[in-house]
Amino acid sequence: MFGKKFLYLVSGYTLGNVIANIYGSKKGKSEKQDKKGKSEMQSALEAFLQTQKNLLSDIESRLVSDARKWAYQKHKDEFLALGNNMMRTGQSLLAELKSMPNSGVEQVKKQAKKVAKKFEK
Repeated sequence: MFGKKFLYLVSGYTLGNVIANIYGSKKGKSEKQDKKGKSEMQSALEAFLQTQKNLLSDIESRLVSDARKWAYQKHKDEFLALGNNMMRTGQSLLAELKSMPNSGVEQVKKQAKKVAKKFEK
């Protein structure tokens, strides 16, 4: 078991270094030149975030075509329209329930008691 964990650790470390070397923005810059009064933690965090941005923009440019962007936007619009329709329906149902007199609530309580009695038997 230790062998697998160690192999995963080494492969993750290697993969991280490969990604950092490919997408890192510090090519040819020394760390002292890049600091400019920032702490090491801030500098490392900025380098990490820049590496992630470079990686994601490269993946997006390779995978996302105009047809996929159009399909995504179309489905997004349909989903938002469906959500808005459901919200309006829900709000109208809530308004209808609020406008009911308490007798509607009493009827629901009676029905709930009847159902509970069936399960008690």
